Amino acid sequence: MDEAADTVRLIFSLYLSGVGLRPISQLLNQQQRKTPAQLQAELYGKHNPDIHTDKDGQHIYLWNYTGVKRILSDENYAGTLRNHKAEMHKGKVTLFIPKEEQFRHEDFLPAIVSKKEWLTAQTELVSRNGKRVPRENNIAAHRYAGLLKRGDCGALFVPIIRWWNGKQRVEYICRNYQLYGKSFCESHRIHENAERYTALIIRLTADHEQARLELNNLKTLDAKLRRKLRDLAKRIAALDKVLKNTPIDEADLRRLTDYIEVRQNGKTLEIQVKLKDTL
Repeated sequence: MDEAADTVRLIFSLYLSGVGLRPISQLLNQQQRKTPAQLQAELYGKHNPDIHTDKDGQHIYLWNYTGVKRILSDENYAGTLRNHKAEMHKGKVTLFIPKEEQFRHEDFLPAIVSKKEWLTAQTELVSRNGKRVPRENNIAAHRYAGLLKRGDCGALFVPIIRWWNGKQRVEYICRNYQLYGKSFCESHRIHENAERYTALIIRLTADHEQARLELNNLKTLDAKLRRKLRDLAKRIAALDKVLKNTPIDEADLRRLTDYIEVRQNGKTLEIQVKLKDTL
């Protein structure tokens, strides 16, 4: 467990020196530090679904900023044990208990970091918690949020705000790279105002309009075909009457007949009936 304790001390040391959650997680992955889930699997045989596949197809455990934040927030590492955090029923959590109602036992566990370090980390977590840009009318705050997808690893690109020469700009980076660093995916940044994506949107808009027009034409054609099918069904029914030597009414006669040609051949009249051959 010395290895786990060293990792905890490293996390607190880096964070209190000003390093962010995400850079810490990336450093831990680069150093191949074992995650809590990996240690539980090795020591106690616990199955944990938090296993990832890297770009070479190998199954690995990875740190992310959430895991680092969980370490910094856990008072156990300062020697304080908390009980009665949640109520369970049949092995499932049914209610989380507020912190003020939990049972605290100070100096119950061997401390890995001091209480002062832990309290300072809590203050930093609150002060560094930036505000997210809200959505308006349920529209994403960033133009391409949720639309750009990495072809290599399949992850979405997520927007980040950067400042360059006093100007703000929005860039998109692979979420897997953001969470896990180069051990999972390569870095690739996209500027929100990239002309190629604007041109792509314009072309897709034109394609959408063309598709809409073609769909309307198909609907019109479909209506015409349905009418012709109904007429064809009536003609078939009329022909059935003829084949069965059943007298047909005037409506059926006109539906089937294109014209009736009458010729005089001496004293004989020759009658030729031309049936309609189109719908």
